[in-house]
Parts: sequence; C-alpha cells; structure tokens
Amino acid sequence: MDPDLLERLYRECDGYAQRVHEKLVEDEHIQIQYSTLTRLLRELGLRRSREPRCARAPDEPGAEMQHDPTRYSMVLGGGRTMPDVQPLPHEVLLA
Repeated sequence: MDPDLLERLYRECDGYAQRVHEKLVEDEHIQIQYSTLTRLLRELGLRRSREPRCARAPDEPGAEMQHDPTRYSMVLGGGRTMPDVQPLPHEVLLA
C-alpha cells in the first residue's frame, strides 16, 4: 500500500478512516480490510491507538466492590412487594 496515497486520502477525508476505506474501495479499486487500513494508518502515525475507556481493577476475594442499591418490586401472592435483596456471598459468585 502506497503511504503517500494513504496520507493524501487521510487529509482529504479529514481524518475519517471509514471514508478513507470507502475511497480506496470505490475510487482506487483497492480491496483492503478496514482493520488492515486502520493498522496501516497507526503505523504511519496518522491515527492514534485506542485508549482504554476506563481503568481496569482486578476482582479479588475480599476486595471492595461496587454495590447496587436499586430497590426492586415484584408481584408476589397477588400483591406487589419490595423484597430485601441480599448480595450473594463471594464464594457463591465464584462457583
């Protein structure tokens, strides 16, 4: 793949890789997978690698976890009730 062609198309398409892909296929008659194109753009320094959306924290036994305080209602015995829902012990979650 010609790096000059990719750079030119990338500028013409205002940095939109999907549009670059469309132009390569439609105008230049070059069949290329989108994932291959984005890799080539990253290798040329035209496109940054994706940053992770959030930090990852490992789940460890006994470690602090997020708690969902949502109250649920359900029909039970012909009437609506809001039962107390207790979190499962960690051992049950691992099973």
